[in-house]
Amino acid sequence: MRSHFLLAMAVTSCVSVFGQNTIGDRMGSANALIQQGHYAEAIATLAPVEEIKSVADRERGRAETLSGLAYSNIGQLRKAEQLYEKALVTLGRDRRESPDYADALSLLGRLRINAGDPERGERMLRKAAQIEDHLQDHAGLATVDLHLVAGAIGQKHWKAARKYLGAAKTQESLAGPNAMSLSAAVDGTTGWLDSVTGHAAEAESAFKDALGVYRILYGTQHQLTGWAYLLVGRSSAANGDVTTALANMRTGLAILKSTIGARNLLYLDGELAYAKVLEQAGMHPEAEQVHTEASQSLASLYHPECLNCTVSVWSLQNP
Repeated sequence: MRSHFLLAMAVTSCVSVFGQNTIGDRMGSANALIQQGHYAEAIATLAPVEEIKSVADRERGRAETLSGLAYSNIGQLRKAEQLYEKALVTLGRDRRESPDYADALSLLGRLRINAGDPERGERMLRKAAQIEDHLQDHAGLATVDLHLVAGAIGQKHWKAARKYLGAAKTQESLAGPNAMSLSAAVDGTTGWLDSVTGHAAEAESAFKDALGVYRILYGTQHQLTGWAYLLVGRSSAANGDVTTALANMRTGLAILKSTIGARNLLYLDGELAYAKVLEQAGMHPEAEQVHTEASQSLASLYHPECLNCTVSVWSLQNP
């Protein structure tokens, strides 16, 4: 269960939710459902694991971690936090210095940063990094570094963000030939940092690199490809090319709608960003309509605790 960097995970083969015979089948299906944006279905798939008393600590802890990830993606941060903490207790009974324990610790650290508690979050991420370093897991170390970049950006600590991003790039280069999705995560985070520090041209280039990787890995019908199109479009708008921006954002929204549906956090975040570019293009009535409808859908779909800390991949909502 390596590298749960927001949604930038490699797709696992999807096992049918029906007729599953093993805990591994359920976790494989839940992981695939999370990556497809079907969070409620993932939670339902994992729920029976809680009822099976004979499940080993390692498998139970993994299931708790995956459930926490699904809950965090629908904005139920308190429930996600409880599940991550539970997973740490469960996995700690098996072995603390393990990839699974580091995953749960990293995700909890990221959640606490997103929820406005950067100091506790960063302490957890550093503990996770110590485990990953001991295991010599370069992909895991890169993921932790990328979470630290996000925390530093949130606090506008640009120097620290650059330092962590440099560390992530170093670890990514050591992670081997199977780390293409990690490469895209590094590119996307680079684009995010360039965006918020006023380097619009560099941001657009980095987002295009991430899009290129996702098109190779997943083709044109995958949520990560769609999201990358939105990011490229948003950066094009920042560079003043509104026509190209709108075209790319429409492509991205169409991909997201066909893969994860319109009633989904990523899609609705995308619509809010699209509304800003419509406004920039002078299309005021359409911008207002898109913004109003997306805002109303977000309010009806997601728990209020999520509305001020939405789960964004490389922060589409740039200045």
